[in-house]
Amino acid sequence: MRDVRIEHILNRLGTQSYLQLTGATSSTVIEAAGDVFRFLTNERWLKEEPDLIRHEAWALQLGFPFAPKLLAFEEANTEELPWLRMTKMEGRVDLAPRDKGEWVSELARVLALIHGQPLSSSAYHYRPYHAERIVPSWVRGGAWEWAARQSCPPSAKLALIHRDFHPVNVLFEEGRVTGVVDWINACTGPVEADLAHCRLNLALLESVDIADQFLRHYVERTGLKYDHRWDLMAVFDFELEQLDVYPGWEAHGRTDLSKANVRKQLENYVLKVYENSVSGF
Repeated sequence: MRDVRIEHILNRLGTQSYLQLTGATSSTVIEAAGDVFRFLTNERWLKEEPDLIRHEAWALQLGFPFAPKLLAFEEANTEELPWLRMTKMEGRVDLAPRDKGEWVSELARVLALIHGQPLSSSAYHYRPYHAERIVPSWVRGGAWEWAARQSCPPSAKLALIHRDFHPVNVLFEEGRVTGVVDWINACTGPVEADLAHCRLNLALLESVDIADQFLRHYVERTGLKYDHRWDLMAVFDFELEQLDVYPGWEAHGRTDLSKANVRKQLENYVLKVYENSVSGF
């Protein structure tokens, strides 16, 4: 769909043709003149966080491994959308890997590298998206009531975290990661938040077993002692009442999922944390 506001900015920058990229759900991401642009078109999100573009510009300037390079950005004004220009990363999103074991091993390898970067000062710090834990109306059983009562665990390690690390934000080429995109939520925080968020996405997209494989690979590389209460932190960070198939999965070819399937996978995930709460994983 054409957006005259985007076209106006591109014309001002000397670019007339562009291609809108698939998978973005909260902003408009396009390729133009060999680079990638993010345009913030979600007014509600901008109202909540008016410095979003400056936030992502800060993150890209940190020089994370596998991150795009910042080229230019402009914050919101009264006439134009806020936008950011970055280098294009090679590779593609791969949600149907030939070897899922190697796939999650590679995801874990790259996340460990990101978390291994030197910790520097930051104006952006981790906080849960939802302070209150509300059990969705479509679930039954004591596991959920138990999960809602669990406290936030301490972190074993603070680092600069991506905050939205999951398969749709990771690019692959011949089975190896070539880039990690969407750094707009990067901040200083617990590495467990990144791990839990990716684990939950893997559990819903694939299975609890695949999510566990991902964690084992990360722990083997880092020695981290992971507290599974972080899994519950990630669960309640989702909009649980409206939980459905993530549009980014469908945009990248996973049309085999349904609302019922995703919700069942989530229930299995919470149940496993509950069942292992005493004996551990």
